[in-house]
Amino acid sequence: MDEGPQAAGVGARAGVGYFTPATMTALVLVIVYALAGAIATSPPGRRPLLAGVGAAYLVLAAVVMPRAARRSGARPSRALLALALALGLTLMALGRGGGVLATLPMVSVTVLEVSTAAALVLASLVAALEWALLLHAGFPPPVAWQAGGGYLVVAAFVVAFSRLAEREQQLRRRAEEQAAQIEELVEVRERGRIARDIHDSVGHCLTVVNVQIGAARTLIGDGDRDGAGACLDQAQRLVREGLGEVRQAVSVLRAGPLGGRPFAVALAALLDYARSDGLAVTLEVTGAPRPLAPAVEFVLYRVAQEALTNVRRHAGASAARLALVYGDGRVGLRVRDDGAGAVSTDGGFGLRGVRERVAQLGGAVTVTTAPEDGFTLAVELPA
Repeated sequence: MDEGPQAAGVGARAGVGYFTPATMTALVLVIVYALAGAIATSPPGRRPLLAGVGAAYLVLAAVVMPRAARRSGARPSRALLALALALGLTLMALGRGGGVLATLPMVSVTVLEVSTAAALVLASLVAALEWALLLHAGFPPPVAWQAGGGYLVVAAFVVAFSRLAEREQQLRRRAEEQAAQIEELVEVRERGRIARDIHDSVGHCLTVVNVQIGAARTLIGDGDRDGAGACLDQAQRLVREGLGEVRQAVSVLRAGPLGGRPFAVALAALLDYARSDGLAVTLEVTGAPRPLAPAVEFVLYRVAQEALTNVRRHAGASAARLALVYGDGRVGLRVRDDGAGAVSTDGGFGLRGVRERVAQLGGAVTVTTAPEDGFTLAVELPA
């Protein structure tokens, strides 16, 4: 099976990570070293020609390698590679085998731009040419064989290293693609969950508002204007809360829960909002804060948001304490209130949504509560 086109396409993407400025500098230094050795061992009359060919080869190699590094999808010019190889072999012939190391960078490029098999064939041809040149120059056969074999060993190492670098870049690219897919899946599921939350919360608000308005009508008919006013005030408060939830949910659907802000800034804004509603909120951070994956920040923010919302609505609490813990490979968030607590952990705090979000990232949820002893929600996520 011909692997040339496939290998070339893979190399187009893998070469970006392999031909870094550091590796290209090292390969250029190899060419300079080989050129200097060839000039030093050549007759004085041939040195200007060697220097000219070597300079041309160096310039062309400096063009071919970055081109291989920058390419994305489009095949690089095989003519450039062929010309660079021809100049390298010419340099080697003029130097009577002394510039053989100058061909190694092009062997590496051949792995990425053509195929591994083509690079091995090229290395074998160069080794055979060096052996022939050394014999022609009068070197004993053992010396020629040793030099050719040594080059072949070094070239094989370059081929293997280039191939490993190519494979590593493939795996990295696949991992990045999978991470992007997971993040997209989390976002899609979150949007669906937000839509359900809107339906449930707004539906609940409208149901209670309907009851309050009906009660107000009855009280007005009985002449109790104060009682009717209290019912209407309650209905108006619920409408404001429902509108706030809808606006907040729409904002999340448009820009994500963090709204493009850093996690720390978004969390601080969330706490300020809870404080403006009369809840005493504190935050304690343990460990060294560090950047987290977007999906992890997404879940932590949503857990804090849902927990504080439910503390304000249902817990009858005056204060809530948040603890954000950065550990080794883990991050945790704990929200504790001083409210009435609950008999069981099955309801309240949107626990089903919390557990779903945390489970998607391989985390754990712990709930601790008892009547008159407050409510504690703790989550831990890998990070």
